[in-house]
Amino acid sequence: MEVIELSYKVGSTLFFENLNIRFLGGITGIIGNNGCGKSTLLRILSGLCSPVHGKILIQGKDLYACPSRLKHLIGYVPTSPHLYPYLTLVENLLVLCKIHKLSNTQKINEILQKCQLVNLQKALFAKCADGIKKRMMIGAALVHQPVILLLDEPCTNLDPDARRLLWQLLQSLAKQGTQIILTSHLHQEIAQYCDEIYLLQQGQLQSKSALSLHQKSFSTHLASENVLEEAL
Repeated sequence: MEVIELSYKVGSTLFFENLNIRFLGGITGIIGNNGCGKSTLLRILSGLCSPVHGKILIQGKDLYACPSRLKHLIGYVPTSPHLYPYLTLVENLLVLCKIHKLSNTQKINEILQKCQLVNLQKALFAKCADGIKKRMMIGAALVHQPVILLLDEPCTNLDPDARRLLWQLLQSLAKQGTQIILTSHLHQEIAQYCDEIYLLQQGQLQSKSALSLHQKSFSTHLASENVLEEAL
């Protein structure tokens, strides 16, 4: 996926101006302060928000010039749950297969296995823990076999074990050739798991190294400890 001269604004607020970036593959992490436009950028990359001008190239073709031919190559996972709450996990997948005009039940079984949800397939989505819901949302985004997976803050509200399982799933998908682009505020995990890292600041993406994120996280931890010691 490649972004060329992308600009986007809402009213008089300019979020991006002439943004250029080429995502190389593997797992890409995008960090940035709240309100900097991370979620907006993912919605643009997914085809849900149209830019003022610029191009989103997928396999060399412009997403917004021929959306009907390219949107099926993208899977999008928003922050909030968006599946049918009072259907089971497997029923949700069956509905999505019908929406995408797919009838391959074997594909559903593969998704359940890949997301480690086989034993939970008859659970109601609404009754599942947050980590299970998030893996299910990823599974739902994989129904139509996208080559690019976009995830908005996938680790939000997850405990350490749930985050570990989620990262294992994302790493497995990346090894199988799926390009993954995600946003997060968890710098240490981004540094540990992502192949490339970008800081979104003032409408531009700046490349960052894993080492710089580790150093920043360590400095923040030391500062917090000093504040605590002074308070005591």
